[in-house]
Amino acid sequence: MKLKYSLFTVLFILSSCGEVENGVDGVNGLNILVNSEVEPSGTNCSNGGTKLSFGGDINGNGVLSVDEVTSTFYVCDGENGDNGLNGENGLDGLDGNSNVHIEVVQWSSNMTNFTSHDSPNNGDGYVSGTWTTSNLTEDLIINGVVLVQVGNSPVGPWFNLPYFFYDGDGSDVNYIYDSWYGYQEGQCTVSWDCSFGRTYSEWVEISSLYETYYKIITIEGSI
Repeated sequence: MKLKYSLFTVLFILSSCGEVENGVDGVNGLNILVNSEVEPSGTNCSNGGTKLSFGGDINGNGVLSVDEVTSTFYVCDGENGDNGLNGENGLDGLDGNSNVHIEVVQWSSNMTNFTSHDSPNNGDGYVSGTWTTSNLTEDLIINGVVLVQVGNSPVGPWFNLPYFFYDGDGSDVNYIYDSWYGYQEGQCTVSWDCSFGRTYSEWVEISSLYETYYKIITIEGSI
């Protein structure tokens, strides 16, 4: 009952005031513009940054002019961090990396060795060539890395050993040549073999296959 009386009283008061007139329309607000520009190193930002300017578009041209700016903020860049460590050069480079040594050697006919294994035919075997190198120390063999590549010229292109050479008519592989390397203190050896077998005289006939250039890469310490 009390709630009904209160509502009646409010309605009575409103009706006794007469018609309520609309107020006067307010002035349209201004569009707020933001301008961003690079802030050079100086008083505002010791290491440079970005200057943000805010203001109303008084003349309505959509561009924030100097006289329209009402506030300015600076977003500064952080201080430069310490320089990182210099990266090591790749395997093909020597400059700046005393731990990597590269030797380009050539296989000549007077250094070819033939080892018979009579497989798959009697008299078949493989050929090998050996180079001496002072970079293959006992310490490097124990703690380092040795890589060998083969190429058709002193400047490559180079291919990592072990290397497989397939020969056939495109639809079938008739035979496979494979090359690998081994090393010991002071020496590195590269060998070539063939899947269907070759005698020494047959290897001599195709000597251009293996009598070429090799790159011996020694890396002190592990990678």
